[in-house]
Amino acid sequence: MKKLFLSLFLCAALTSSAQDRSGSPAQLAEKIFGFVINNQTDSLYLYHTRQMRLIMSKEQLDGILKKKEDVAGKYKGHGDWTVKEMSGSKTCTSTIEFENGQMGALVILDPSNFVIGVQIVPTEAIKK
Repeated sequence: MKKLFLSLFLCAALTSSAQDRSGSPAQLAEKIFGFVINNQTDSLYLYHTRQMRLIMSKEQLDGILKKKEDVAGKYKGHGDWTVKEMSGSKTCTSTIEFENGQMGALVILDPSNFVIGVQIVPTEAIKK
């Protein structure tokens, strides 16, 4: 009986995890960038690939937007996501508006829709 409950719990957890990564890459990029905007480091960290979690810490993801605001001014908003696919991975980009100018948002997803990377970069980097 315990094994049955454990199996059901595991299946529910895996289904929930799979649903979190469903939808279009643009929708997922929006969700991931929402974690950046709201400094939800724990959620952002959990969306990274297992390999990335082995080589980075949650602290490295803390305050991504705040660090850019110190240079570019207050975050004002961002545009729609553009998605390019290569070898199954997806590169999602958007233009971010700050008080003092624009920058680019970059979210890279693996074929299973786990995050490989999240960065805020100069706009020239996302226009190539």
